[in-house]
Amino acid sequence: MMMLYTLLLLSSHIVAFSPPQRLLRRAPPRHATTTTDVKVYIESTDCFKVTFYANYFKWLEYGLGKRLRAVDGMAYRRPAVLGDQLTVHTTPFEDGSSNHAQTIERDGVQLMTVRRTSDEEVTPSAAPAPIFGKVRLSMQHTCRHDDLDGRDGGLSLDSCLRAFERSRSTFLGGPDDLAALLADGISVVVAGVDGLRHATVPAEIGDTVEVIADVSQVKTRIVFDQYVAVNGAPAAFARISCVCVDVIRGRPVAPPDVVVSKFNKD
Repeated sequence: MMMLYTLLLLSSHIVAFSPPQRLLRRAPPRHATTTTDVKVYIESTDCFKVTFYANYFKWLEYGLGKRLRAVDGMAYRRPAVLGDQLTVHTTPFEDGSSNHAQTIERDGVQLMTVRRTSDEEVTPSAAPAPIFGKVRLSMQHTCRHDDLDGRDGGLSLDSCLRAFERSRSTFLGGPDDLAALLADGISVVVAGVDGLRHATVPAEIGDTVEVIADVSQVKTRIVFDQYVAVNGAPAAFARISCVCVDVIRGRPVAPPDVVVSKFNKD
């Protein structure tokens, strides 16, 4: 009995064993995915009722609820068309940063996946000196009122994306050559966007906007490293990959000779 009493008395002075701190660490809490519904109206589509590629970016902004400044690892999987009811899924990274993963879906089927989006502004890269093995195309236009973002007066992301599109179309030969390709059953479409950066650069109506594209062929893809600058100050950059698609079968095909010939010009 005396021994039991002694053990009880000693136990009141013994500090409970604590395992090493590393064993007590818990995984960061998972943040819930939010969803945003989007309807595809005619102003977001082309004459074939297919959504123009730049409009997906504004829908990603709807999901973020913030300015879209950076995009990495965007892959277009299926087109959104007139009348579609879409859902933007937005999931914050668990590290507490401003990064998010996003998808755009239709009836549970992914149309687009984006590895990372962010509202953090980073100055885009300036166009380098011409690179051996890449074809350079340089264009200029005068800044117009619809190029400006009403929130800060800089070039809007939408205007930069549309400038990218004009540059790509020009490289491919413009409306006549694109129409000829389509008559042969080939359409050139955007397959992915990576490394997009957009920054606010002061701009006014009448300023010079320069758009540069360094173009290369990587296997069956046509890759455009594209830059936008206002009065020489970098405003946007993106690496945009395009593929040729058989419009009947809906499958990627190798670029036809008329496209490959664009890389052989002096």
